[in-house]
Amino acid sequence: MSENDNDNQPVVLSKSQLKDLVKETVTETLTGVGFDMRNPLEMQQDLAYLHEWRHTSESIKSRAIMVSVGTIMVGSISILWLGIKAYLSK
Repeated sequence: MSENDNDNQPVVLSKSQLKDLVKETVTETLTGVGFDMRNPLEMQQDLAYLHEWRHTSESIKSRAIMVSVGTIMVGSISILWLGIKAYLSK
């Protein structure tokens, strides 16, 4: 029997052991992606700041698109008006 066969065997853990294992796994995972788990309030503030930054960015993008469309429409109407005016003045 190889050593890998033992890896697939069920393991019995107490509730506290399971809780510790899950806590350790979550902490290692979050630390691995760059979160400082020693200060969770600061982490929450950072996430709130990123959330606000994303909403601000989306708002700016939406307004920029509206301004661009408005500028194109005003330019098109102005060109049309100048064309009509030039045609009528002949």
